[in-house]
Amino acid sequence: MRRWPDVLPTPSFPGFGLTPYDAVLRTDFDVGAARVRRTTLARADKISCAWIFSDTEMAAFRAWFDDLPVSVAGDSDDLRGWDASAATLTIAPLTGPDGCLATRITQTGAVASHGASKGFPALARDSVGVVVWLSIASAATGHARIRWTDRAGLSIDVTLDLASGAVTDAAAVVSAVTARGAGFWRLRLDLSTGIGAADPRLALIVMASAATEEFGGAGRSIDVCEVMVRARTGFDLFVRSGADGRALGAAGGSAWAEMPIATGGGFSFVETRFVGPWSAQGGAGLEWSVTATVESRNA
Repeated sequence: MRRWPDVLPTPSFPGFGLTPYDAVLRTDFDVGAARVRRTTLARADKISCAWIFSDTEMAAFRAWFDDLPVSVAGDSDDLRGWDASAATLTIAPLTGPDGCLATRITQTGAVASHGASKGFPALARDSVGVVVWLSIASAATGHARIRWTDRAGLSIDVTLDLASGAVTDAAAVVSAVTARGAGFWRLRLDLSTGIGAADPRLALIVMASAATEEFGGAGRSIDVCEVMVRARTGFDLFVRSGADGRALGAAGGSAWAEMPIATGGGFSFVETRFVGPWSAQGGAGLEWSVTATVESRNA
């Protein structure tokens, strides 16, 4: 789903302008009144937008606008291609934050550790800083575990209380925990590839309790979405990605995307597309003033 990243601000005022498209066709006659016909009932506007971005937000905006590579984990919301361990991977019946898909990881009846994992050959380099973003919600359990295994085979476990968002175990690697709504918690982890020969690997594990990883039975599950894994650059805000790891954004201005636009009655997400290139002016403290014209449909 192409949608404005939640980590970026809405357009600022002043600097916002709206011009409705002319939806009538007018035919003038030499004698008598002109004939005027409405050509469409759809509402479409041309909108002048302005944003104020920090330098980190500017990097995220450029990645989103141009569909740049942002994650080695592939699709940020569909994890069905990950390796399942004593678990089934399906699309969750309820949507995640911002109306995105989420993947449900459900335990099998085996007495085992239940979860999904993925290795990252693209990060098979020694001592590389890694940023991991992900959002997790309880579908039918109280805790989840996030396990990072580096190139030497050394693991770091982070256990998340899905009711409160509290983190235990290796809490020092968790630099942010935020509520995303609908029971989802978003975490940022700052990690390292370590030194060794293996591909680093991320595992998402369904827990029976904060301390019980291996168990049997049936029915416990977690929903996961908004996964991003990348080598740390220092400009690492979450941007949703497709199966190729590229941002699901504006495709250089050629794609329609849902953006927060004020069309009367406050800001709401409407389908928009950029009209021509955007422009930017740098300011004090590496702050960026960005302007662009977009067109909307079905607003």
